[in-house]
Amino acid sequence: MKDWLNTLVFGIALVLIWIAFQNSNRGSVPKEPIKQQTVIPQPKLYPYHDEMFEWQQIKDFDVSIVKFYASWCGFCRRELPVLKTLKNMNVAPMFGIAVGDSEKNLDKLFTRFENPYDYNAIDKNKSAMRSFGVRGLPSTIIVDRNMKIRFVYTGAMSENDIRRKIVPVINDIKKELNESTNANTEEDTTK
Repeated sequence: MKDWLNTLVFGIALVLIWIAFQNSNRGSVPKEPIKQQTVIPQPKLYPYHDEMFEWQQIKDFDVSIVKFYASWCGFCRRELPVLKTLKNMNVAPMFGIAVGDSEKNLDKLFTRFENPYDYNAIDKNKSAMRSFGVRGLPSTIIVDRNMKIRFVYTGAMSENDIRRKIVPVINDIKKELNESTNANTEEDTTK
């Protein structure tokens, strides 16, 4: 009986350590290969039905959110209602990239949960995931209009994460880009 109890306690301790390790890495930028200020790769993607975004569309917005997710990913499914909240905040467009997925599976997912993405594409062979260096799903990459990676968040986000991490980062980037644009405009008018 004592051995069984020790095994149970040991197993619970391992699970708690694993959870603590996972949570300590949330919202951090992996050391390799994703780096902030790196210009994003532009791997081939496949359309979701007739929807397809082009990488160059990111330049149309000061800040964009690139989401890697999958219909088969439990954490991704759990995050979808939170992403709907983020979409309703209208802080930045979301480019959804479904990894290793199919239209049929995405249709089922979006029938069950509302599609929070403004633009959709499918990464059938996981080449985009590899190009970006994504190590787990879901992953959130915030990109500026210069197509540079500014922030990476790995794992499912909560509403608290959105309000305390994601939105402030987006607002800071917008402010920085606005100040940069204003400084360039002032410089041009003094010439």
